[in-house]
Amino acid sequence: MAGVKDLIIQTLDPKLTPPSISVLDLETAGSDNAIRDPSKAGYAQQLGKKSPLIKIGNSTIAPQNVIAMSVSMDSIIPTIHVTVIDNIGTLTSRTYPRTSLLITAFVAQSHPKLKSFSQSFLITNVHSIPLGSGEVRYDFFGELYIPNLNGNFIKSYNGLTSVQTLKKIAEELGLGFATNEDTTDDKMTWINPNLNYKSFIKQVTDHSYKNEKSFFTCFIDRYYVLNFINVEKQFKQFSDDKEIPDGYPAISTDVIDTSRAENGNNREAFDTTIKLILTNSSTGNRSSEMKILEYSMIGENGDILKSKGFRKKMVIYKHGENDPVKNWFVEPLSESSANGVSVYQTPDLKDYVDNSVVKWMGTDYSNSHSNYKFSKLLNSHNLVEADKNVLSVKLPGFNHNILRGSRVKVNIFSSRLQQISNDRVRDDKTPTDSQKSDTPSESRASAEILDTYLSDTYYVKSITYYYNVQDQENRFTTHMILSRKNWVPEPKPEIKP
Repeated sequence: MAGVKDLIIQTLDPKLTPPSISVLDLETAGSDNAIRDPSKAGYAQQLGKKSPLIKIGNSTIAPQNVIAMSVSMDSIIPTIHVTVIDNIGTLTSRTYPRTSLLITAFVAQSHPKLKSFSQSFLITNVHSIPLGSGEVRYDFFGELYIPNLNGNFIKSYNGLTSVQTLKKIAEELGLGFATNEDTTDDKMTWINPNLNYKSFIKQVTDHSYKNEKSFFTCFIDRYYVLNFINVEKQFKQFSDDKEIPDGYPAISTDVIDTSRAENGNNREAFDTTIKLILTNSSTGNRSSEMKILEYSMIGENGDILKSKGFRKKMVIYKHGENDPVKNWFVEPLSESSANGVSVYQTPDLKDYVDNSVVKWMGTDYSNSHSNYKFSKLLNSHNLVEADKNVLSVKLPGFNHNILRGSRVKVNIFSSRLQQISNDRVRDDKTPTDSQKSDTPSESRASAEILDTYLSDTYYVKSITYYYNVQDQENRFTTHMILSRKNWVPEPKPEIKP
């Protein structure tokens, strides 16, 4: 089992809560708007499940007028894009968000043991397009609203490590705090020289240091929690199924029957758990939040090599020393996987391996921790390496089980014919007798075989949640970018004359 030191532990609860979204009371006895019996309809239990509840400024948008929504968690704070149709002119005049500059979005949980999504976003941009017949399409863009996050402050944090400083910042902002690394070797006086909190959080993270085998990122998640992640730990493979975390058997909300009675729901016991394994296997429930509907590889390897290089030479000036010019080499963390199967990505192009990109890191006045300059290069270089090759997956529903920054097991299955093709490339030979079959080719093609090249433990680098009213099969979907440091080397068949 994984030790507690390897888990992302929340050590501070958030104090921020988004404003509520008021809706007509259609069920309570005596309500002027009561139109149905809650014991038969379960209407209230379905709010935010078939479509998101959206409030823009002071206006609650009718669910049928919400056309699309995306919530992206790929930077230091979540961002949102909402598309709505205004067919009665309210957003054009009286309730256009002039002073109430918040979008509040709510998506209900897909299992009672999971948390709903509920956040408020500062409206940063608004676009509108007249559609005719009095209808106007509005596109609202925003970023997570946290009071004082963008205000400038002059503050110091005396004698603290980076993880202690970030926890203190979270407390000042009313955020929660979570980390998989409670000790760092970077105690100093951290000074915010009139930066806003968002910029200062990045500055502290850039210069965080534990050792030469660690690198860090930091972001605010969907629950108003500031996460400080030692990314290197998240690349570690699960040793066995017992180490894989448990979740709940949530089902995509698109398949929930909103008309059935609350007491007539047939579902698994609330305490039932499942292993959090993403898979594209044809077995199992296609509506499960763990089902991979689509997957693809995304690569920026060549672009990163071209612009960032593979190996860097860092040069600094150490003020006050007799030999002040110092230099170090930095290259991607290069430990092979525990099972020895996958290895880090060293390019075959020798010029990129042998030639170093030289980075001038300025002057070190010895008024910060000893690795202050080195840590910025160590962190940035390895974070970029995590972008070289990634797996993009699409899941049904608004996934509440898997959070950004976590580790997740992925099992990708391919057809038998595809696997035979892979084996032929690897071994440079025709199928063996054991690979041949008397069954029709269609039957062989449909058989599933674990793809050992793509199946592994991944780091959840980013998550984007989508809602699209025009997608009748999956109105809610979750898209994840999954990263690995080590990959199984591609086959290199011998070219025969």
